[in-house]
Amino acid sequence: MYFYRREKKIAPTTGAALCLGGAAGAVVSGINALFTVAVIALHAQQKCIDGLVEVAQRLGISTATPQFQAAVRELFTPAGLISSFVITLVFASVGGALASFLFRYTPRV
Repeated sequence: MYFYRREKKIAPTTGAALCLGGAAGAVVSGINALFTVAVIALHAQQKCIDGLVEVAQRLGISTATPQFQAAVRELFTPAGLISSFVITLVFASVGGALASFLFRYTPRV
């Protein structure tokens, strides 16, 4: 949205910001998918899972539950990639719209 405002000299409408946020979310999801495919291709899933578990333990999250371990393993499946895409797209779109609404630019006359 910063670049849009810099180029157009006005703030985007809420609808345009929603689309900009969605596009940004799609790009982020694409980059995430590339990294996930690379991890799978290099057979480094277990290293990534161990790293995620270690970070979760540092944050104080209980990692011994079967639900947590199943959720971490699901991140590297096609269904996990799709759910990650949808969640990222929704949050980025809503974030763009919210930012447009909150940071309206009114030019000085």
